[in-house]
Amino acid sequence: MRLIILLLIGGFLQLSAASYSQTVTISVQQIPLAELLQVVTGQTGYEVIASKKMISKSHPVNVHADHMELRNFLNLIFADQPLDYSMLDNNIILKDKNPPNSKSEAQIGALTQRDVSGRVVDSLSQPIANVSVRVKGAHNSTITNREGWFKLPGVQPGAVIIVSFLGYQTREIAEDHIPEMIVLKLSNESLQEVQVVHTGFQTLSKERATGSFGTVSQAQLEKPALSLGQRLIGTVAGVQARSLDENGNPTFEIRGQSTLYANQSPLVVVDGFAIQGDFSTLNPSDIQSVTILKDAAAASIWGARAANGVIVVTTKNAGKGSPLKIGFQAFTRIGAKLNLDYVNPLASSSETVDYEKQAFNKWGALINTGSFQNDVHDSISLASVAMSENYLGYLSDADRDAELDRLKTLDNRSQIRKNLLANPVNQQYDLSFQGGSDRLSNYLSLMYSDNQSNFKETKDKQYLLNYRTTANVFKWLDFNASAMFQYTEATF
Repeated sequence: MRLIILLLIGGFLQLSAASYSQTVTISVQQIPLAELLQVVTGQTGYEVIASKKMISKSHPVNVHADHMELRNFLNLIFADQPLDYSMLDNNIILKDKNPPNSKSEAQIGALTQRDVSGRVVDSLSQPIANVSVRVKGAHNSTITNREGWFKLPGVQPGAVIIVSFLGYQTREIAEDHIPEMIVLKLSNESLQEVQVVHTGFQTLSKERATGSFGTVSQAQLEKPALSLGQRLIGTVAGVQARSLDENGNPTFEIRGQSTLYANQSPLVVVDGFAIQGDFSTLNPSDIQSVTILKDAAAASIWGARAANGVIVVTTKNAGKGSPLKIGFQAFTRIGAKLNLDYVNPLASSSETVDYEKQAFNKWGALINTGSFQNDVHDSISLASVAMSENYLGYLSDADRDAELDRLKTLDNRSQIRKNLLANPVNQQYDLSFQGGSDRLSNYLSLMYSDNQSNFKETKDKQYLLNYRTTANVFKWLDFNASAMFQYTEATF
C-alpha cells in the first residue's frame, strides 16, 4: 500500500513539473510575431490574447531556440517589441509596453499650453481682417480683427499654426516660430479669377465684358518710366506708337489709321472723365490700372469720340480703414549723346567733294555759267564754285585742287558734339501720402521731374500735385473729389 501511494505522489509531481516547464524549439528569420505566437501555442498549449490593432504594432522576429523555457523565450522575442506580456493560467496576454498615462499627460499639456498672438498683413504691409488662424489637427481657431491682430489661446508645444484667407496663399508656421507680423502673398489663381475691365463708367469682370479690349499688366505699370505713355509701348496687341516727340513721349494709334485728315488719337479717360491732351498731366506712379477699348463697342459708352479707341486709366486711392502710409520713389536715367552717324547718316566732306568732281559738267551737277540771271537762284556748293571758276578760266588747276583738298578736310560734326549735344539726364521724384478711416480716405501725391534734353541749354522742370478724397457722408451718399495742379518750367 505504501509503495502504491509513493508511486502516485511521484506521478503527480512529474505531471506538475511538465505543466510548468514548457519549452519551445524553433529557428526562423523575419517571421511575423502573429505567426510565431501560433507556433508557441501549438508547442505549449498556451493561448495568446491580443487585439489585431495591438498585433499590427509588432515587428518581424529573428529567433533561434532549442528547448528554451517558455518564459525565457517570451522575454527574448518581446525584448525589441513595443509590446509586453503577462501569463495567467494557460494564457499569454499582450499589452502595450509603455501605456500612456492620459491623466498625467493632460495635466502636463495644460501646464505647457500658451497663447499665440501676432498680426497678419499683405505684401504692402496693409492689415488683413477676418483671416482664419487655427491649430492644425485641433479645434483651436480664431480670426483677425480690423487691424489684422489675433490671439490664439491654448496652443500646445510643437503645434502647427495655419493662417489662411481667400485669395491669398495659405501659410503653416510652427508655434515656436510665429513672427510678430505674418505676411500673406496673393495667389496667382486668385489674380486670374478677379481680373476686371474698366470702361470708364463701370468695372466688369472679364467674362461679362463685351467687345475687344486689352489690359496692361501690373508688372508693366510698375516699370520705371518718365510718363505713362512710355510704359504702354508694345504692351497691348493692336496698339501702336505712331510717333515719338523729342522727349520720347509716343502718340498712339489703335488698330491702324481710322481717318485721313481728322484727329487720329484715341480718347483718354481718367477716373471716369475724358481729358484733353496726352499723358503729361498724369503722375506715372499714381496709375492703378489701364484698360484699352479697341472696337466699336466703346462707342456705346463714349459715343463718336471713341472712334479711334479709348484708353481708360484708373488712379490709386487709399483704402478705407487703412493707416497712414508714406511712399517715396526716385528715378534717374542718364543717356549717351546722339550718334550723328546714325541719326543723320550723311556722306562725309571728302566723299561729297569726290562725288561733285565726278558729276561736274557731266550730269546733275550745277555749273556756274557766269550769268547772274541764270545762276542767282541756284544753291551751289563751295566745291562746285571752285570747279566752275576753273571751268570759266578764273582759277588755275593748282588753285582748284588746293581748294578742293581744303574742303575735304572740313567736318563740323565734332563741333556739334562738343558745343551743341548733351547727355540726356532725366530725374523724377515722387512722394505720396495715403490713409483713411471707416468713412473717409485721402490720397496725396507730389512729383518733381528735371529733364535735360539731347541739346545743351534745353531743359524743363515739372511740378505735379494730385489729391483725391472719398467720403461716406451717409449710407446712401458718397462724396468723391479730386484736384490736380501742374507747373512746367521749360528752357529752349
